[in-house]
Amino acid sequence: MGYSDNRAKELEARLQQMSPPPSAEETAKIRDAMNTYLRDREDRLSTLLALIGDTGDKRLGDVVNCFSQWLDALKRFGDGLNSTSDTSTSALIFVTRTSFEEKQAIDSLRATNVGAAHDVLIYRAKVLEEKIKALADKWDKLNGETGYFDATEKASVDAIRGLVDDVIRKTGPAADQLARVPNDLYNAVRSELKLLNESVSRLGKSVGLDGAARTVWEEGVKVIDPAGKLRSALTKEALKAAGVALPSTDDPNPSRELGESIRATSQFIDVLLQQRVNEYRDAIQKRTSGLLVLFNETYNDTKKFVEENGFDKAKERYQETSDTLDRWASELPSDGLKSDFGDYRKALLDRLSRHLSEIETMYNRFVRENQGRFLGPLGPDISEALTQTKKWEEYRVGLVSMGLDEKVRKWRDDLRGILVVNMRDAIEKTASELDDFDPEVRQQLQTPFEAFRDEVTKEAAALVAQVDQIYEKEQRVWSSDLVASYLDRRILRDALPQ
Repeated sequence: MGYSDNRAKELEARLQQMSPPPSAEETAKIRDAMNTYLRDREDRLSTLLALIGDTGDKRLGDVVNCFSQWLDALKRFGDGLNSTSDTSTSALIFVTRTSFEEKQAIDSLRATNVGAAHDVLIYRAKVLEEKIKALADKWDKLNGETGYFDATEKASVDAIRGLVDDVIRKTGPAADQLARVPNDLYNAVRSELKLLNESVSRLGKSVGLDGAARTVWEEGVKVIDPAGKLRSALTKEALKAAGVALPSTDDPNPSRELGESIRATSQFIDVLLQQRVNEYRDAIQKRTSGLLVLFNETYNDTKKFVEENGFDKAKERYQETSDTLDRWASELPSDGLKSDFGDYRKALLDRLSRHLSEIETMYNRFVRENQGRFLGPLGPDISEALTQTKKWEEYRVGLVSMGLDEKVRKWRDDLRGILVVNMRDAIEKTASELDDFDPEVRQQLQTPFEAFRDEVTKEAAALVAQVDQIYEKEQRVWSSDLVASYLDRRILRDALPQ
């Protein structure tokens, strides 16, 4: 009969040893009632084992009902002699003693709260499973938001990356136009000087240059007025080509346009750079106050969860129930009960230990999936996933190593080359054209030409000063230390659990 074999033998021996023995009719009724009860008892024990081994939750009510049915069966056993007239004292003693012992066994087993222990273990397994899924979902969400912030931050920095190209692009048309000025200058002045020299030469050939004819030639040169014609030519053509500001002309002025472009670009950089830096820092702040706060809350909640729902808590509950069942089995009032229920205690604990093992397996999975993430010291890979510090450092180094400062330097050098070197070369080439004139005529041309040279040099120097100013500013903007301060991510690192 399973967990009632020894008890059945014990009761049968006791029945046979009663003195004086009950009547044959009483003995038959007692034996019949006893066998019926033991069968009902075995059914209840099997049902209880099934309930304790079941993986469903909230079985305590079924366990309570099982004990009620067991007590009902015991009551029916106790009422088995009610129909017997003149019941013997021996029969009453047997039934009363047996009922008392069984009642004590039932009540003490019920007091172990084995049903509640089952529900607690199943609940803890369920809570662990839900927590594993919740943390996995939370991490996926955090990762998704990290990707959003990475994209936002990089978009801001990519815009910063494009500022230098914008500087060059916005000043490019005016610089290109200015680049043609030195050669245009030379060609324009050379053309005027050629015409002027031809006029003077023709006059010389017509009058000759000896004796009295030279006086006629000098008067003729005065009439031609080479200095005045050169000054006029330089004013109307060469200076315009060189870009010297002329208040009475509507023609394009590459010098003025470049200067205005440089000033506008400087303002553009001030505004847009600050805007992009603010966008980056705003994204960093939102990541810190949003995503990392959410992570920290989850991290702290997980720590609290482990304290309240860790495997040790389940193990403690199992051990409490095991100790209680040990006392129950050892304190039973008969050897038959101790023998049968000693085995039954092992069966109950076997069912509970399966649940405990399931919790341990699930808890180990919980720890494995969250160690270094939501449990214990933060792992470097998790910290990197949340802050992208190393990846961002590579991105920042890549930004700096693009040679943005070198681009600005080359931009400055190119403009200086146009304004200083090319313009100087053009003036020197133009000056060499004066060598073809008669020395006296060349002397007349020297003064307007030097005035022209000084004006162009002054204009070029003013532009060079503007270019140098913005270059120095841009060099400071794109220095590696300043870029590092723009892209500082320590706020993210400091916001994580330490």
